Amino acid sequence: MKKVTRQAAVELLLSHRRFGQGRIFAVAFIKRTNGERRVMNARFGVKKHLKGGELKYDPKTHRLIGCFDVAPGKGYRMIATESIIDLKVDGEHYIVAETI
Repeated sequence: MKKVTRQAAVELLLSHRRFGQGRIFAVAFIKRTNGERRVMNARFGVKKHLKGGELKYDPKTHRLIGCFDVAPGKGYRMIATESIIDLKVDGEHYIVAETI
């Protein structure tokens, strides 16, 4: 288990999005809507369930990262980058610490 800053955690996810297409990762974060803790197993690069059209907003400006939730209720979800608690990427477990 490694401690990382929030920015390093976001960079790990973005790096995984670029180079780890199709590989599952786990992330825990606090939902913006109701403050609940959410743990999600997800993947980047899933195109199967797209319905067409485009998002009406830019996720980057809202500090969000889009991914596909692989749980039974499958669907596209957004991760709020400012509230990431921990993540598991490429077999490594990272915990977000405010200061290291």
